[in-house]
Amino acid sequence: MSTQPTHKHLIAGIIALAVVALDQYTKQLIEQHLPLHHSIPILKSCLTILHTRNKGIAFGIFSGQAGATQTVLLVLTSLGAIAFIFYLLRGLGARCLYATVTLALILGGAIGNLIDRIRWGEVIDFIDLHWRGYHWPAFNVADSAISTGMVLLIIGMFTKKFPLR
Repeated sequence: MSTQPTHKHLIAGIIALAVVALDQYTKQLIEQHLPLHHSIPILKSCLTILHTRNKGIAFGIFSGQAGATQTVLLVLTSLGAIAFIFYLLRGLGARCLYATVTLALILGGAIGNLIDRIRWGEVIDFIDLHWRGYHWPAFNVADSAISTGMVLLIIGMFTKKFPLR
């Protein structure tokens, strides 16, 4: 295991930074231009942009249990996950591009939502997918990157593109 920076580290850094930048930029646009709890229909049958806050974890889980203790625990959990992702990235071989991209997406999403938790004690969500009265919980760019990374991780584990030790 080399501790020297490699192309893999550069790729991971660029992807994670791009996710964080896009996430924070879109949240800033929502914060500045759409009042809390207001929405704009984009595709009337399935997509709305709205301004909501999530004090819980992914997709609103535990959002009803808000409090300073929960925020601290979520921040610490996020920091632990970020540290673990750095550990995994460090242990990957130089040719593990698939695993690098997968972990970088998760890392960027985790950092994006962590920034919100530290700033406001909650996360800004704004994408509302729905179909015939069924609503997927609101989410954001960071959540999308984490979910995409997790799907790629699972696929990679089954196809051996993501090395498990």
